[in-house]
Order: sequence, then structure tokens, then C-alpha cells
Amino acid sequence: MHKKFAADCFNGTWGLMEKIGRTPEETHKMIAMAYASLYHWGEIGTPLNLARSHWQISRVWAIIGEGQNAFNHAMVCLNLCEMDDFGPFDLAYAHEALARAAMILGDDHAQAYHLGQAWEIGSQIPGAQEREYLFNDLKTISG
Repeated sequence: MHKKFAADCFNGTWGLMEKIGRTPEETHKMIAMAYASLYHWGEIGTPLNLARSHWQISRVWAIIGEGQNAFNHAMVCLNLCEMDDFGPFDLAYAHEALARAAMILGDDHAQAYHLGQAWEIGSQIPGAQEREYLFNDLKTISG
């Protein structure tokens, strides 16, 4: 059941992240579902599942303008990616999350550094579609 709940909460969070005109109640639900997904992946998932859950939580906090919370989860994501030597896709997205959090926090130096790392590492992603997806996300971070 943990796998089903983890995936359902992750996908439900994603839907709310993309929703235009999200209500305050839906924003609270989005936060709760992201953490619920992390909990369930923590029970049965791999380090990659945990890294991606922390990335998603970071993005949720970034969407609502909470830079410090976004930064904290992005750092956990980066640490997991580096510790388990994940490929360039996940590592680049960890830097994307840090750049986005730094943008919200107004830390221009950290934003530029992590944005540069994301572009550089992202260029090593073998799949053209995955690389394009990352690059489109990076273009939403001013800098």
C-alpha cells in the first residue's frame, strides 16, 4: 500500500502544482500530499524516490514563495544525488531546485552558481526529451 499511496500523493501533488487558480485550501493539500508522498517512499522506496520527493517538496515551497523551505529540501535532494551518484538528470534538477530557491531568497550568487551547474550537468543528459524538459524549466529561473 505504501507504493500506491506514495505514487498517488506524488501525482496528486503534481496536478496541484500545475493548477491555475489554486485555492488556499488546495495549496495546503498540495503541501500535505508532497510530504505524504515522501513519508510513503521513505517506508519502501529507493534513495532515488527520496531524492525526487525532496525535489518535489522543494518545488512546492518555491511555488508558494517559501525560499528557505525550498532551499532546505533542495539541499537534501542534492546530497542524496551526490551520495548515490545519480545520473545527470537528477543531479541537474537538484541544482535547478537550489537555483530556484536562491532566486526566491534573493541570493544572486547562489542562483547563478546553481543555474550554471544545472545547465552544465544538464547538457550531459543523454535523452533529448529529458534534456529539453530541464532546459525549459531552467528558462523559468531569471538570471
